[in-house]
Formats: sequence, structure tokens, C-alpha cells
Amino acid sequence: MEHPPQIPHMEPPIPEQTFVAPRQRELVLGLVYLVLHMLVIGSVIYRIAFVLGISLDTMGLNLIYLSIAALFLVLAMRHYLIESFACFRAYGLRNFKLFGLGAAIRYGGTIPLAIATVLLLPDFATTPNNEVVLELAHDHFFLTAFLAIVLAPIAEELLFRGVLYGGLRNKSKVLAYLVSTLLFAFLHILSFLFLIPAAPLFLMMSLYIPAGFSLAWVYEKSGSIWTPIFLHALMNLVALALSGLLL
Repeated sequence: MEHPPQIPHMEPPIPEQTFVAPRQRELVLGLVYLVLHMLVIGSVIYRIAFVLGISLDTMGLNLIYLSIAALFLVLAMRHYLIESFACFRAYGLRNFKLFGLGAAIRYGGTIPLAIATVLLLPDFATTPNNEVVLELAHDHFFLTAFLAIVLAPIAEELLFRGVLYGGLRNKSKVLAYLVSTLLFAFLHILSFLFLIPAAPLFLMMSLYIPAGFSLAWVYEKSGSIWTPIFLHALMNLVALALSGLLL
């Protein structure tokens, strides 16, 4: 009795990596919130607290500000987050390679810029934003850790990588990188625009460009917004750990 010919077993091809971008409704909500986040919400929180006779310190203001942002964006973009997490899981252990490469891009770009900034601006030991974070960490270390490792990565990655990079990517990757990176860097000097001269302030803004670029790059390579969220949290964790050694 003849046996049927054996068909050799072949492994299925690895599917091309999917890039998950927000849906149109999520993009619109995200863009509207981005404008409010950068220009309106902080001052509204402060004014409401003033009218109610509530004294808000820097920690209280930042906690409310970032909690509102993270909660709104998670609810408004929940389908995007769910789809992105499936993509993150599919990418598997390769995410760890991206974490390493993304961190190398960030620190490889930031260190020479930091040295140049110190040489050009000897009166500024660090950026105003970093000074605020250090003060908060000194007085409220665990709350600062919650802000830096949980709330800020979720809110900022959904806005700057999810909405801006993800929304512009199909039109032009170069434009997506530029807009998402520069606005992310600008956010970190926005509160100090009228407190510090423009030239040194915008020079210090450049220190945030490598981080913004590296976060957009890992999003592009993995296709999931969770990769830059986790990398952002990891980089902030490292910064807090180093600040803890100095405090």
C-alpha cells in the first residue's frame, strides 16, 4: 500500500510589523487636548484653586495637571491603547532591544549637548524643569516618582508620539519626527518662557530633543505606543535614581 507523499513542514512567515496609529476621533480629541494641555489647563487649575481658597504648591498643581491628562487620554484613546498593547506583545522580546537602542540614542545625544550647554551657560547647572523635579523629589520623592514614572509617560507619549507622530506619519515621517520632537522639547521650557532669557532657554530646550527623537524612533520601529511609554518611564526612573543619590 502506497503512502501519500509527505509534504515538508514549513514555518509560517513572520508577518510584517504593524504600526498602530490612533483613529480619526482619537486624533481629534488628542489634538484638542494637546492645545489645552500646553496653554490652558495649568492656569485653569491654578485659578479654580485660588477662587476656592485652596493653596496649591508645585506638587499639588502637577499632580492634578498630569492626573487629568492621563485619565482623559486613557479614556479617550482606550481602543488605541488596547490595539497597541496587542502589537507590543506580538513584538515580544525585541522590545528590549529597542529599549537599549532608544536609550543609547537618547543619552548619546544628550551628553554632548549637556556638556556644550554647561560650557556656554556656566550660570545654569541644569535646566529649570530639572530643578523643579529635583526640588519635588527632595520633598516628595514617592509622589514625584508616581508623576515621573506613571503619569508623565502615559500623558506625554499619547500626546506627542501617539497623536502628533502617529497622526503625521502617513503624510511625512520627517515632519512627524520634527513636530513631535520639537513640541515635546518645547513643553519642557514652556513654563519658564517669561522667567529666563530666550537665548539660554532655547539652548536648554535642545537637551530634550534626543529624548523626543528616541521615543518617536522606538514607536516607529515597534509600531506600539507602549514601547515609548515604557522607555519614557524607564528613563525617568534612571533620572530619579541618580537624583536620589545626589539628594
